[in-house]
Amino acid sequence: MKKIFLVALLTPLLMGCPGDDLDIIENERLYAEGFVTLENGTPVVNTDVSISENSGILGQDLTDASGAFSFVSLKSSDEIMTLSINKETDTTVSKLNYLAFNTAANNFSIGEAVLKPIGFLNISLTKNTPEAPTLFYTFVYEDTFCDIQLTNILPDDVTLRCYESVNFSGELGPNGKTTFTTQIESLQETPVKFIYQIGETGEETIVEIPLNNTTNSYEFEY
Repeated sequence: MKKIFLVALLTPLLMGCPGDDLDIIENERLYAEGFVTLENGTPVVNTDVSISENSGILGQDLTDASGAFSFVSLKSSDEIMTLSINKETDTTVSKLNYLAFNTAANNFSIGEAVLKPIGFLNISLTKNTPEAPTLFYTFVYEDTFCDIQLTNILPDDVTLRCYESVNFSGELGPNGKTTFTTQIESLQETPVKFIYQIGETGEETIVEIPLNNTTNSYEFEY
């Protein structure tokens, strides 16, 4: 009876092994360790940490009560492997990706990883009168993830991005459109720039919108 029970326990573990798409290198493993904090030193608890390649996850863990993690991961023959922190756990803090060139990576020992708080900005633009001219607008803000090079070398076609400035533009007024609403997520304590011009000949104006809280709002009417 004990042998039958043991087989029953092992079956789901075997079924959970990596899929055929992962090109696993036999008899090689990666060791990952580090600890995750906020900028003020507070440990980030129970956030996800994973090592992956293009076809899927090779190993994963959660940070403990002190923000630390350590685990053994499979290793694949894919050119690039990535250790991701907070890929899907907490939407209120930033995400980090440590990239390693396969042939140069034996472990992911990253030391301290610092996550930044995120602020959400709810935006509302309104055109109050039909005869008002077109509003041309652009919002500029910082992205909420950072890529970090872990090994000395990376392939030439790999581009690293770290809290880069991003933007989007639009128009309010043409085709009867009188309202625009959206939500931006950016880093707290970094202002969102609202650049606008009313009409073709209007003067360009720049407004800096602070992100002092997790949730923020901005309304503009003309």
